[in-house]
Amino acid sequence: MRRLKEEMKTHITDEKTEKLLRELISTPSPSGRENEIAEIIAEELESRGLETERMRVPGCGGFNLLCRIGDGGETLILNSHMDTVPPHDMEHPYEARIEDGVLYGRGACDAKGGLTAMILAAEELADVEAENTLLLTFVVDEENQGMGTITLLLRGVRGDAAIVCEPTDLKLCTAQYGYVEVRLRTHGRSAHGATPERGVNAVEDMMRVLEHLRHLPPLSGEERPALNIGIIRGGEDSWIVPHLCEADILISTPPELSTSRVLKELRRHLSKLGDIALELEVLESDEGYRLSRREPIVRLMERGIREVLGYVEYSAARSWTDANTLFNYAGIPSVIYGPGELHHAHSGEERVRIRDVTLCARVLASACGEFLRRGLSHNLLI
Repeated sequence: MRRLKEEMKTHITDEKTEKLLRELISTPSPSGRENEIAEIIAEELESRGLETERMRVPGCGGFNLLCRIGDGGETLILNSHMDTVPPHDMEHPYEARIEDGVLYGRGACDAKGGLTAMILAAEELADVEAENTLLLTFVVDEENQGMGTITLLLRGVRGDAAIVCEPTDLKLCTAQYGYVEVRLRTHGRSAHGATPERGVNAVEDMMRVLEHLRHLPPLSGEERPALNIGIIRGGEDSWIVPHLCEADILISTPPELSTSRVLKELRRHLSKLGDIALELEVLESDEGYRLSRREPIVRLMERGIREVLGYVEYSAARSWTDANTLFNYAGIPSVIYGPGELHHAHSGEERVRIRDVTLCARVLASACGEFLRRGLSHNLLI
């Protein structure tokens, strides 16, 4: 049996991390265009003697990439997504420039840093004698409708636990936020723009609604749900009083707070605006969850993190991830862990520290190496 800790010191280096991460960043992979990066990942894994499998995802134009280490026993899923959001306002998103050990580029932390860590960990474990199965799933469409991981479940993929690689700043997330996405509509009455007093301005009413939402009271202890006004649509011409305005709003819900309660309180809060013709439509929602610290996957990750970092910090994943899908729809206990900070994701300054990607890879190699040898069940006795 290989001595994993010594091998990590030898093979998982910042130099290897930088080379692979730069290649992934320089390969654009917005949702719907993941095939090229999937082939790069497949070639990298196959060069280490690992076998890969392509799973077509209906309606997405691409495929998930799967890689197994071991066969039999328990199964641990290691999951992350290959797609990114578009560049938006990011300049030179695919140049993968480096300043002071920090790599900038679209997808740097969401989630190509995590992808890089997964690949390096898999290469580290390629020759380990396995009593259990590690299943790496590189999925498409996470930034869109999440059909990559949904397709895994529809095709019968299951695991005893999962690690989802997303930016957590190397904090172990044992809890996952949920979310509610709603569309608000205000209905007014059109009139000539030069006689606005003859109409009812739906845009002005929406401004009142959005200001009122800023004062939504805390629903879970002292924590107020995070609201993001993502899209506003209203009006056709400055010479016409707008009769309709719409706003799409994301509400991130703490793990213990159900989406049904959020919607109930939201409707109650908005009902105070009785003089506004207001409509609320629920677009999407998903529940959050919290794992016990005694959960075997939590204990496994704790030991891997302590071996590499010497300490463990805990947190909750504030953004929806594929962990929601794995836990809510297949009952798979899932932790979230990875390099990078969430507030840099989707931004014009997306970045990740190269050293953190290396450390993440070593943590994954340590935890997954122990799993391949001993599985999860022994954690119940610790």
